[in-house]
Amino acid sequence: MKYLLRILGILFSLATIALALYLSINDYNPADQAMRTWSMITMCGAVIFNGAYFYTRRKDNRGLISLIVGIIILVVVVFKFPF
Repeated sequence: MKYLLRILGILFSLATIALALYLSINDYNPADQAMRTWSMITMCGAVIFNGAYFYTRRKDNRGLISLIVGIIILVVVVFKFPF
């Protein structure tokens, strides 16, 4: 379970980096708002899964705080920003 959380955290981190590179290479386009939203969602996924991994590995409060903050930011992003 811990390894699955770690792998998912790494994959979400790589997806965030790929989307950030894609958005930085292209010129500003209002249609890219959906890509920015997906970039924020993948960033939240990385924070959530890496926090869950560190919490299950060490029972560390920093991992739990990271997990909670990632979920709160994810809820804000889903309700605030358009797809």
